[in-house]
This record gives sequence, structure tokens and C-alpha cells, in this order.
Amino acid sequence: MRAIFALCFFSCFANSTTCFHTEAQEWNKKYGSLFKVETTLNSGAYDVIAELPKSIDGQRFDSVSLFVSNLEQPTFFATLSTYEDDGVTKVWFVTDNKSSQQHYLSFSYGTGCGMSVTVEVDFE
Repeated sequence: MRAIFALCFFSCFANSTTCFHTEAQEWNKKYGSLFKVETTLNSGAYDVIAELPKSIDGQRFDSVSLFVSNLEQPTFFATLSTYEDDGVTKVWFVTDNKSSQQHYLSFSYGTGCGMSVTVEVDFE
């Protein structure tokens, strides 16, 4: 009986900590224009700098992640640190200019399940 109770408790806990966002595409369309992503070819590599809002609809910025190749099974994933430049929150990374893989920045806002906005990096 204890084992059944423990399994039920774990199962309920696991489900309650999972977030499913069916609104993700809507958020990308609605808020994607708030992000400014610039790429500069410099010494054989691309410098990528993105400006991001400190909050969206009252939800404060939480984190930013980099996905390379695709969002479902990336070949590379990393969380990035932000910095302030004249009162503007920015994130920066460098990538090889020979890479033909797509790069995405995913910005998270709010706590718990909050919202996320994903922007594709355009190298052209």
C-alpha cells in the first residue's frame, strides 16, 4: 500500500511541475519584434548581440538560452548571461561563420511556467 501511495504521489508531483505551452507560436508572433538581434562578421566569426526587454506584460526577464540546429534536438544548447549597456539589457555570443546550422535564442519571462519567446538568428 505504501508503494502505491508513493508512486501516486510521485506521479502527481511530476505532472504538477511540467509546463506545456500551446501559446508559444502566438508569443513569438506577438512579442518577437521586441527583440533586436544584430550579427556582424568579424575576423572569420559572427558576433551576435541581442537586445531584450526587461519585462513583457508585467513578467520580468528570467533567462536566455541558445539552441543550435533545431529546438527539439539541438546539437548545442547553452544558457547565456546578460549584461547592461547604457540601460539596455543585452546578450552576446560568437559563432563560426562556416556553420550552416540555424541558431535560436529563447527568452524566458516570469516565474514558474511564465512565457518564452524564441527568435531565429539571421546571419544574412
